[in-house]
Amino acid sequence: MSLNARPSRENNGNHPDSVDAARPLGTDAVHVYNVLWGIPSSMGGMTTAALRRIRSFQKYGRPLSQTILTFSPRMDTNETRARLAAQGKISDDVELVNIWQELRSRTESGLAALRGETLRAPVSPEGGEVENITAFYDVFRNTQTGAVIRRNYRRADGSLLLADIDDSKLGRRFVLHSPDGRPMTEWRRPRDFYNAWVSAVVTKEPAVVIVDEKKVSEFIHEISDRAFPLILFLHGTHLRHPWNGNHGQILPRRLDTIRNLDRFDIVGVQTEQQAEAVQALGFTEANIRLLTGELPESAMLPEASRRRPLNSAVMIANLIALKRIDHSIRAVAELRDRGIDVSLTVLGEGSERGRLEKLIDDLDLGDRVGLPGYVTDVSERLQSASFSMLTSTSEGLPLSMMESMGAGCIPIVYDITYGPRDLIEHGRNGF
Repeated sequence: MSLNARPSRENNGNHPDSVDAARPLGTDAVHVYNVLWGIPSSMGGMTTAALRRIRSFQKYGRPLSQTILTFSPRMDTNETRARLAAQGKISDDVELVNIWQELRSRTESGLAALRGETLRAPVSPEGGEVENITAFYDVFRNTQTGAVIRRNYRRADGSLLLADIDDSKLGRRFVLHSPDGRPMTEWRRPRDFYNAWVSAVVTKEPAVVIVDEKKVSEFIHEISDRAFPLILFLHGTHLRHPWNGNHGQILPRRLDTIRNLDRFDIVGVQTEQQAEAVQALGFTEANIRLLTGELPESAMLPEASRRRPLNSAVMIANLIALKRIDHSIRAVAELRDRGIDVSLTVLGEGSERGRLEKLIDDLDLGDRVGLPGYVTDVSERLQSASFSMLTSTSEGLPLSMMESMGAGCIPIVYDITYGPRDLIEHGRNGF
């Protein structure tokens, strides 16, 4: 992929630190920073796709270095790296950095590199009911309403690193503290603090920053004096009512991102459908690129597969409301009532497990529907099943469907935005 960095909108290229628009950059000649919020143990398609791309850069390209930047305060970087390495999803030469771990290691002069505001007032004392989330992260709640009024982020020695305070007079305050406990600087919005850290940590040159995470895409475009190209991957639909076509309502959680697409040097979409929908909002195709997801070689059959039982179905999906797994479970029940015996295995984990288990019990499908959770033999399960199902409300480009097709497991899917219509010829390679 060849990149042409563009000056940011605010300074029109006149700022001395703005990116030189005439300087072409290729990923083989840069330090690549990949931005995620966190890396959960049960990963969805977005995180999976991002990690696959990182491995592909190493396998097929020659980046000068690769660094994953994360923001989740609940993330244990050492545990996450060990888990990903054991699964073969990250190599030793990819650096995994979390904002809180990185800040805990900084000296006072290192913390001073984060540009903030002069302190507006003394830091108020702690109050309320404290909840210890991790060894480094405490939450304080109003004893009467339960609302969060403060968050403390600590160092390994227990000293205060940053206080996120909901001040009744000043509003939100993010106050950074020195190793000896002295307040140093502050920010008024979370995004200003996060962007200050990104600017302080992306120090290698030349560099490119690739954003996969929805939360991060809402604020990172506000770095106005960046000296690196900024690339955004849209992994899901940006429309609230995608069934209304290209002119549906924008999802509220996507609004800050979509209205600022022209601040990104490249916006990667995975289907022609989404490219058309983005352009229907009034954006030109100048920075829009069709950047489709990829499959590992293990997910594709090298030759025609053996005969499979016709009544065996599989789904790859996190157990969340977006995936509408209850539709597939009810379909199995309806088929049973028609005298057709079908089994379904749903591979994934999530917050809807309890509700889905109850539905399976209520429909008496315990012998037909299984929820084994997160598994490591997805390819083998797909190669043993005859068809797969996709019932999501929306997708970007469902990797589960691509993996199913690569394994010769016929997909039966809803015509959602986006993905199925771009890949499936109805009646030939799926339904």
